[in-house]
Amino acid sequence: MADTIDEEKAEFKESDNCIGNGNVDQKKESRSWKESFLNIPTTSIIIFLLCVILFIMFISMLIFAVKLGSFKKREEYFCENQGCLKVAAATLTGMNASYDPCTNFWDYSCNGWMKSHKFTDGKGSRNVKDVMRDQIFHQLRHLIDLVPHNAEERSSEWKVKKFYESCMNTEDIEFTSYRNMQNKIYELGGWNIIPGTWSQERWDKDKMILELHQKYKVNVFFKIDVGLDDRNISATIIK
Repeated sequence: MADTIDEEKAEFKESDNCIGNGNVDQKKESRSWKESFLNIPTTSIIIFLLCVILFIMFISMLIFAVKLGSFKKREEYFCENQGCLKVAAATLTGMNASYDPCTNFWDYSCNGWMKSHKFTDGKGSRNVKDVMRDQIFHQLRHLIDLVPHNAEERSSEWKVKKFYESCMNTEDIEFTSYRNMQNKIYELGGWNIIPGTWSQERWDKDKMILELHQKYKVNVFFKIDVGLDDRNISATIIK
C-alpha cells in the first residue's frame, strides 16, 4: 500500500514538471518572437508600411476606374432639328466675317444684322426684341386671317377675329369716334366746351361720379376698393 502511494506521488511530481516545462517553453517562445520583431531594422518596417499604403491606393484607384468606366459617355449633340438650324443660320447671318474680331468685335458680330434690319419710320432704335415682336404679330395676323367668317359666333376664334377687324377699320373709327365720344359725354351730363351737350338744369354731379365709377372704372376724387379689415384680417371691407 505504501509503495502504491509513493508511485502516485512520483507520477504527480513528473506531471508537475511537464506542466512547468511547458509554461517555460511558451514564455521563451513569446520572448523570442518579441525579440526577433524588435531586432528588425526600422528601414524594413518603413518599407513594408509604404508597400501596404501603395497597395491600398492601387486597389482604390482600380475601383474608381471601374466605376468611372461604368458611367455612360456623354452623348454628342448635333444641331439637326429645324429650330436649331434656324437659330444657327440667323446667328451667322447677323455676323460679318470681313471684320477682325480682335480689333472690331462689334461690327464682326452685329454688322450683318444691322444691314438686314433697317430703322423703320418713326423709330430711332431697332433691336432683336423688336424683330421678334413684329414676327409674332405677323404670325398672329396670319392665324386670325385663317379663321373662317362663318365660324361659330360664340367661339373665341370668331370673337378675336371680329375684335381685330373692328380695330383695323380705321375709317369707321375716325368717322364714329367723335360722335361716340360726344354721346358718352352727353350721357354723363355734358361738357360746356362742346356745343349742344351742356345743360345746367339736367346736370347731376352725383350721377356723373357714379357712372364714371361703375361704367368706366374712373376714380373721380376718391377710389373704392375691397380689402382686408385692419382690425380683423379674416374679414373684408369696402375701403
